[in-house]
Amino acid sequence: MIDRTTIAAAGSGALQERYGDWILTIVNQGAVDRTRSSYAISYTLYDLQTNAPVLSIELTPKGGNLKGMLALPFGLHLRGRGLLRDDDVALRPARRPGAAVSRGCLVELSLDAAMIAGLRRRRSLSVALAADDTGLDVNYTISLNGFAEALNRALSIVDPYDARIDADSKQTLQ
Repeated sequence: MIDRTTIAAAGSGALQERYGDWILTIVNQGAVDRTRSSYAISYTLYDLQTNAPVLSIELTPKGGNLKGMLALPFGLHLRGRGLLRDDDVALRPARRPGAAVSRGCLVELSLDAAMIAGLRRRRSLSVALAADDTGLDVNYTISLNGFAEALNRALSIVDPYDARIDADSKQTLQ
């Protein structure tokens, strides 16, 4: 069982719940209309020496899929056509990466139900990158500890009728 930790920002209309290594963030869209909220689950990998964020992924349930962004470190690019690889899961960017920011590059993601079911079964996922200057491989690992629980909680809030029970992976988007 994954422990859930709730963190509320007083007066901000934001709530965060931690599920293992993943965080569910709920933000109200405005003081007038409290019924409009946005939801996202996210994971951030930190450099152990500097405690600076190295890589982040944020996903939002949308129309039976997950949409989101992967923030890559500056000076690195995707290796090959696939983005995230592990035995039975290969995620590809929704679009060609391009939006460079001061700390790196943003990659838009779109995950369908089959990809999500694959992520639910995994413990971690590898991100294969290459250094721009040397071409050397740089690999990062995204922990999936708490991913399924954070997603289940997000789905129960967003639209409980979108979540369907699946015997193998407990709950998937359909």
